[in-house]
Amino acid sequence: MGVFAHVLSALPPPTMKPAENKIIMKSAYETYQETDVPGRIRDVQTRLTETAKNVSTATDDYVQDHPWQTVAIAAVIGCVIGFLIGHRD
Repeated sequence: MGVFAHVLSALPPPTMKPAENKIIMKSAYETYQETDVPGRIRDVQTRLTETAKNVSTATDDYVQDHPWQTVAIAAVIGCVIGFLIGHRD
């Protein structure tokens, strides 16, 4: 069950008394605090690192396989940037 679904399932019904509501809300907050946030952050960091490595490898392979196309693309991008910077008023 997702974190938010878990917290929502712990919320009190609207007919509950305010004192009971506070106890259940505190329980829901504690449940939310107990989730594995650092572990999830590490998982996201790991996936982003793997994705960056894969993109880097794919880019390197493309440049190795198509060096002249890469030079042409870089020259076109440089000309476009130069044109845009040169025509500023």
